[in-house]
Parts: sequence; structure tokens; C-alpha cells
Amino acid sequence: MLRFLKERAGADIDLSVHLESNAYGDFESYYESQLEYIYGGYAGQERRKWGVENSGLCLLLAWTNEIIQQGQGLEW
Repeated sequence: MLRFLKERAGADIDLSVHLESNAYGDFESYYESQLEYIYGGYAGQERRKWGVENSGLCLLLAWTNEIIQQGQGLEW
């Protein structure tokens, strides 16, 4: 997901700290596994849970916020 965002956004986003270093461990794998976890639990309920209906980017931001709040297994 992070590589896709970097490809789409180009120079408008800098994800190098997450993609090219181990400053936060293997953040890319952690992030993708947490997205899959949230999707598995709430697929189809995005509008009810986060108030997002037709915007994938807004849903991604809402899920990222949820991942940070939960902080399960996150090592800073």
C-alpha cells in the first residue's frame, strides 16, 4: 500500500523513512497486515464505523488513524 501511494503521489509525499530504512522496524509489513486486519473485521461497514462512503483515500486515512490509536505491536 505504501509503495502504491508513493508511486501515485510521486514527489508530493515522502515515505522514505518507512520504505527505505528500518527506523521503525518493518513498518511496511506491519501496516499492510493491520490494514488487512481492519478490512477483515469491518468490510462493508465503512460508512457506519468511520462515516466514509465513496472515498478510498479518506478510508485509508481513517484506518491509518485507527492503527495508530490501537498501536498493537507497533514499535517506535
